[in-house]
Amino acid sequence: MNTKLLFTVLVAVLSCNLSAQIIWDEGEDGDLSDDGTNPSGIFVLTPDADNIIIANQVGTPRDVDFFTITVPEDFQLEQLFIENYNSADAVAFIAIDTGVTTDVDFNNPNAGDLLGGTTYGEASLGNDILPQMGNLGGAQGFTSPLIAGDYTIWLNQTGSISEVTINFVLGETLSIDDNELASAIRVYPNPTLDILQIVSIEAIEKIELYNILGKKVIAVYNSNTMDISNLTNGVYLSHITTP
Repeated sequence: MNTKLLFTVLVAVLSCNLSAQIIWDEGEDGDLSDDGTNPSGIFVLTPDADNIIIANQVGTPRDVDFFTITVPEDFQLEQLFIENYNSADAVAFIAIDTGVTTDVDFNNPNAGDLLGGTTYGEASLGNDILPQMGNLGGAQGFTSPLIAGDYTIWLNQTGSISEVTINFVLGETLSIDDNELASAIRVYPNPTLDILQIVSIEAIEKIELYNILGKKVIAVYNSNTMDISNLTNGVYLSHITTP
């Protein structure tokens, strides 16, 4: 009997099939909070959508922004993309803490007060930075994805005025059985522009890729690679069949 394993694959090309939910745009909605004990939000993230925050760090001394997001029950925060970054500086800083507030002192921060964080900039464009946020030296640390719950985000201007567009991507929480199956297969790079690689402890008989409407767009047989360079950006579900 064949076993079918299901994975969600985000294909990183320029257009996007997901609906966009702009949670907050500082240019239109006003300044995000500069107080970690009273952040903006709570913003509940929406599954099957781009959850967008557009933030501007302006002024001297540096501007900071704090806001709280909620990852709803039965979902997890799988990816955090930098979609846009404009600044004369190479990098800015983003951090994450658990709960609806954070006690971090942005004037004299202690990494141990944070769940994680990282610098970001033009080099981060189109990349999922959530894994590197979990590896901030001295922080509590985490391995992505992040489970359901409340998280407070801190954006910190490191120098010149900067603007960033951040996309929070949710996925459904796997059951224990699903996790055991998923550990047997690795799909990478995710996201990708062209070739999707599948590494499996079992032989792969067939890989089928479906769009969000349930239409099969690609199928390959007896191969662990799939060329997806002709697809538009979006979330696709892959059915991987093993002996």
